Amino acid sequence: MSVLQRAGQFVEWFTTPGVIPWVGAAAAVAAAITVDSRTWLKSPMTAVGRLVRVALVWLLVVWLLGFAFHKGTGSGRGEAGSGAGEGAGQGDGRREKTAVANVTDGPMPSGTPANAVLVISFVPMAGDPAVAQAFACDLHIPAGNRTGGTKTEIRAPDMPAFDKLLVQHLRGVPVGADGARSEVRIKRTPFPGEPALRRVADKVRIVLPTTTVVFDE
Repeated sequence: MSVLQRAGQFVEWFTTPGVIPWVGAAAAVAAAITVDSRTWLKSPMTAVGRLVRVALVWLLVVWLLGFAFHKGTGSGRGEAGSGAGEGAGQGDGRREKTAVANVTDGPMPSGTPANAVLVISFVPMAGDPAVAQAFACDLHIPAGNRTGGTKTEIRAPDMPAFDKLLVQHLRGVPVGADGARSEVRIKRTPFPGEPALRRVADKVRIVLPTTTVVFDE
């Protein structure tokens, strides 16, 4: 082992938490002797007692400081952790949105052709009716008599949840034997953006491959 390696190991040992207080005690004793060496050397036995007391006082001070530091740090961390946990939990709980799909009876959108088995429309934003809300759409499925139908309102907090609900309810769209002549109409107004339109159309083509997707203004 080289001298540098030995020196590195010594420095590493010398600065470990368990050794530092003793090093400080030795330094305190050395400082006390240096300050008034004549007085200390007059009575060797008394000097030994003084040295022991200096070392003990130093170690006591170090222990008290360390105890106070750890106690304060531990309490602070605990309170911060508790506060963050409760605050975040309550805040997330109030803001949390779940994916829902509400099915109601209602009329089909005006102008729906007879061969349409599904009409997909998007939900306008409150502040701008021309722009669609994110992760929200309505599925209009005509009834057998074509005079009415069902509307499934899909509302989700994010894209994965939206895709999951969309695919789930697309699988429930009845497509008869003449599915090749059936259409799925996707309304472009309010506008959800081209990526959202393509994504919804792709889901329809995968789940209902015998239908034709038509974008409707």
